[in-house]
Amino acid sequence: SVSPGSMELHERRVNALASLKRWAELGNHCERLAAEIVKTDGIFTDDLAPLNPFPDIKAATSLKPDFFERNPDNAADPVALRILSPKAVCDAVMRLPNGILPLYLRSLRLEERYTEAAKAGASIEMHVNNSKHRGTRGIVPLAWLSNERDKLRRTMSWKERGDTLFRNGDYERAATKYAACLTIDGDVSQYNQNALENDDAGGRLHAVLHCNRAACLMALKRYREAAKECTASLRIHTHYMKAILRRGRCF
Repeated sequence: SVSPGSMELHERRVNALASLKRWAELGNHCERLAAEIVKTDGIFTDDLAPLNPFPDIKAATSLKPDFFERNPDNAADPVALRILSPKAVCDAVMRLPNGILPLYLRSLRLEERYTEAAKAGASIEMHVNNSKHRGTRGIVPLAWLSNERDKLRRTMSWKERGDTLFRNGDYERAATKYAACLTIDGDVSQYNQNALENDDAGGRLHAVLHCNRAACLMALKRYREAAKECTASLRIHTHYMKAILRRGRCF
């Protein structure tokens, strides 16, 4: 566990989870941290006002401080798998440290929580535009935000285009579009056909994209390549049943 008052340690944990590509766990940690922070809403008044870390943030309306504390032993709703609603995410991003925000928004996108990612980005932008710290959040520039929102736009657009091409039976172009989507988070602009050599960003998104490419390649009877895509998908999510079944059908 991490000391609830040590933001530096929280940032280190988040960075460690990002380096391990454990995006779902990273998102859960950030949201639990925000739920802890929201407990201080309304505390910093009078002589405590100068100590308020978020002086221009309104009280949360959707993020409940006990969201992750309710029924902790409920096997049907484990704490580690709980996720915030889009409205609660908007409250959460207002309370996360600058060093955590970029990775949290990235985790939302890579875990295919597109609505939450879009609303979170819009909330941050609105806050920045209405803040006295115009163009920054505190003293840290938010240049990363436009880049992350562009990645979200391309991810959603290209994946949807790939899905449309697949439904129309244009498997070659669909596979190419999924491959392009896989390069959005990388340092290369061209997808390596040897799927096992690609340095994926990870997350549910990339597991799905590899599995979708496998479906395209199977339709084209390129089973060896399809098996590699399934393997790449399973390296990200080891229990992804669709990838397991498709890989089995390749042999």
